Amino acid sequence: MVPIDAIFRSINEEARANLRAPFGMSLWIAIFLHAVGVEIYLALTPREAQRLRQISYKRQFEAGYQRPGSAGLVIEEAGDQTVACCRRTVQ
Repeated sequence: MVPIDAIFRSINEEARANLRAPFGMSLWIAIFLHAVGVEIYLALTPREAQRLRQISYKRQFEAGYQRPGSAGLVIEEAGDQTVACCRRTVQ
């Protein structure tokens, strides 16, 4: 495999580096904004969040998880937190 310089033939190396540098940070910013956006969406739409929890529980139950609904990934009954949505009920 041979690397080929496909663009910016007339621009020097420093200019290319300056154009290329922001892309790494923009990736991290995009990931952060999408993660925060999903959390805000779920916080603003509690019925949708509940529906997604029920779908997740059902899929985990059907897959044979020992503890569907938590799988050890969430803190249950911490402080005044309510118990998970759908214990032992699958439709």
